Amino acid sequence: SKMEKALYRGINAHRDKDIECLIELRDFAPDKIGQIFELNAKDVNAYNDRENKDNVKLMEKPSVKVGERFTYIFPAHSATVIKIPASQQPT
Repeated sequence: SKMEKALYRGINAHRDKDIECLIELRDFAPDKIGQIFELNAKDVNAYNDRENKDNVKLMEKPSVKVGERFTYIFPAHSATVIKIPASQQPT
């Protein structure tokens, strides 16, 4: 059966450096656009509590171009999911 989507998860634990990664998808024909969901905050020591519920939050970022090989820059101290739908082109 054909996969409907791929989820790529990346965690950048560095305190202040963004990290560029080359992503290669194997045995999966991606569509051209991927959705980005990022968990992050302005400060690496930020946390949520009763008074400050949105210091660290999940945000949908602008979509990115994807392919079987593409690069993505993971922001410092973030957790990111790239949701990539399968190509609708016949194989």
